[in-house]
Amino acid sequence: VYGDDSVQILDASSGEVARVLVDLRLCIEGGALLMSLCLAVSLPSGYPAAAAPAVSVERSRGLNDAGVEAALTAARRAAEEHGLQEEGCLLPLLSEVHDALLEATCECCICLAACKPSDPLVVASCEHVFHSACIGHWVSLKDAETEAAAAERSQSSVTQRDALRRELAESA
Repeated sequence: VYGDDSVQILDASSGEVARVLVDLRLCIEGGALLMSLCLAVSLPSGYPAAAAPAVSVERSRGLNDAGVEAALTAARRAAEEHGLQEEGCLLPLLSEVHDALLEATCECCICLAACKPSDPLVVASCEHVFHSACIGHWVSLKDAETEAAAAERSQSSVTQRDALRRELAESA
């Protein structure tokens, strides 16, 4: 279900057997990535028979706070419900988090409004999601800032040149 780069098993810290990072990525039709969440699962000493895992969210993209909280709540609920079972709880935990993410809404990183499936969207290489109109407006603002800064720098050069010409004319 998850690619080779989606699951990482990290060195355990004190009191842990292992720390597992799982990247969950939700795509829309056509394969464009809309939301991603990196779930950290700390497997404590005694897992699974005597200790349930702890879960946290390492990072998320395209999810509002409510979506992140819903995923974390689902993960904690699954860890509590399935954490002490002999076969472990990672698969039920990931399944419940995935289901919670399916209910979440993606949001534009500029206007923070929900992204509807019918909205024209831009997904950046960093996995941030934007409404096309929002990112277009932002690019226009940045272009205007760049042009204003260039005009200001060139204006100071023109002012210096004119001052030097006046000095030369006066000294001649």
